[in-house]
Amino acid sequence: MLIGWSGTSGAHAPVFIRSRRDYTGAAWSEWAQVYTSKDSIPGVIQRATRTQQEMRRLPRHYKQHVPLMGFHLTVLRIFHCHQQILVCPASPTGWLTTGNNGESITTAQLVTLLQNNGAFNTKAWFARCAWAYANSASIPDSETGCGIIPLAGAVIEVFSNNTNNYTIRITTATMTSVSGALTNAEFIYVSNGTSYSPGWRRAYNTKNKPTAADVGALPLSGGALTGGLTAAGEIISKSANGLRIVYGNYGFFIRNDGSSTYFMLTDSGNSLGTYNRLRPLIINNANGAVTIGNGLNVTGGINGSLNGNAATATKLQTARTIGGVSFDGSANINLPGVNIAGNQNTTGNAATATKLQTACTINGVSLMVLKILNLTHGL
Repeated sequence: MLIGWSGTSGAHAPVFIRSRRDYTGAAWSEWAQVYTSKDSIPGVIQRATRTQQEMRRLPRHYKQHVPLMGFHLTVLRIFHCHQQILVCPASPTGWLTTGNNGESITTAQLVTLLQNNGAFNTKAWFARCAWAYANSASIPDSETGCGIIPLAGAVIEVFSNNTNNYTIRITTATMTSVSGALTNAEFIYVSNGTSYSPGWRRAYNTKNKPTAADVGALPLSGGALTGGLTAAGEIISKSANGLRIVYGNYGFFIRNDGSSTYFMLTDSGNSLGTYNRLRPLIINNANGAVTIGNGLNVTGGINGSLNGNAATATKLQTARTIGGVSFDGSANINLPGVNIAGNQNTTGNAATATKLQTACTINGVSLMVLKILNLTHGL
């Protein structure tokens, strides 16, 4: 070790070292300068705190020729930052071959393949799979439970502590030759040992949006709610049959055919079928008139605007005559010759007749009811 002269009072003096093996005749190494926190290294950012971007720019090896006692010595500095050690993920030379023509491999086979390529020898590792269908396998849905993973052109990343604790992330290519495989997708496999439920999952993105079934939502077309539905705004149907209630053997729905609005019923046992012939309620869409098509039972009063004196009348507004007697509904009437003594004006000779106005014949004998008919021929 050689400690030089700073040349300035209070300044830090440079330090140089060299070494050799411990036997006679061994050659000395070249002199190398030792840099400390007090030194200014040419070409290196002089800041106590450096960003990661700045740290990436620091040279791993720094060479400088320095004069020492009349000799030009090459000083080699191997830079090491005490704040952070950056490790570049290892990857195999060339593209990673995973199989043949999209053949299926298991998760265990994938892990073995990655292990054979050094994936678990470092904290972080990545590789790009061969962009050749003939040299690439796939991982079936029976393994992932969330889709087929095509490995051709895929990027595989492994983050691990060891082969018992690791995360695998696979980003698939934009095209594939494997039928049903998912492109533009990201699959993640997490394993912390067989006792901790290792498994696959898939991340959704703008190219792979989740379906309603994936997230347990109601699809835009079809589907059924198992609970109630509350809406703060209108529920709008553009179908003629807009609202159906199904319970028991019958179905009921509201129908608007453009001219009228109907309360419709189905036949018994066909609650989801079409309407039957009954038209219990019809509303004219143009004027609002209501038609009751199958009878109306009223158990309470009827309130509303009525024509004439229907709401207050105790008798007929215009009296009518029955048997010559005026009747307005305010009291009973008596009819002469019916419930009291008297005569009724009738047509014909009913009041004075002693015989039939027109004779009739019974068994060949003319009958006018003047006397007892004598039938000589028998019946």
